Amino acid sequence: MRVVVAMTGATLIGFAVVNAIPFSPFSLTTDPWQIVYMLVTFLAVAAPFACAGFIAALLLHRPPRHAGSIYCFDLLGAGIGAISFVFVVPSLGGPLLGVALGRWVRFPGAAFVLFLVIFGWVELVTILTFSRPDSAPIAVLRLFSPFAFFTDQADSGAVMAWRGSPWFFIGWQLALCAIAVLVALLRGAEGPVRTRVIRALAITGAAAVILLMLAATGGFTHAVAA
Repeated sequence: MRVVVAMTGATLIGFAVVNAIPFSPFSLTTDPWQIVYMLVTFLAVAAPFACAGFIAALLLHRPPRHAGSIYCFDLLGAGIGAISFVFVVPSLGGPLLGVALGRWVRFPGAAFVLFLVIFGWVELVTILTFSRPDSAPIAVLRLFSPFAFFTDQADSGAVMAWRGSPWFFIGWQLALCAIAVLVALLRGAEGPVRTRVIRALAITGAAAVILLMLAATGGFTHAVAA
């Protein structure tokens, strides 16, 4: 139990430290302080993983006869989770949004209209990001869409990393998926079921707003070119 508490504390403190220090890997050769910032960043990021490794070691040590099976399923679950975040999460939002739209709107071309609106929004905020890459409000607008770019590569080969946290953006995407499911369930719900769905929708909406703000304020605080 103490290790779990330590892991939680290390995660929260590490997140605060990583976002507080002005570490820029592209300035390592010009700013000597960046080496110190890099070491602090490595320690802050490594602490939660060290606690997680200690927890895994305890789980494998207590039932030694089943250690191989436990470790096998641990690696299998980690691999499935990694693949799911790369492929499943971005592909899940569209169908769920289509289900919610189909439950409420009877217009046959509604899905195509919604696609055009989302596509136009992504294109518009991407153009605004090119003109104001360091703007926090534009970062919020860019990440408000269910799909967003975090990097851009010019014809010369230079890469521009825009501000924002991809990890919290994944949380924002998952919240949008949950909202789409709840909106679909709200259609036809009555009595206590409707009340519970509305309550869950309010909680999920609040969580989505928090994740969106964290996605916009986390990661790089300004655009970085390399």
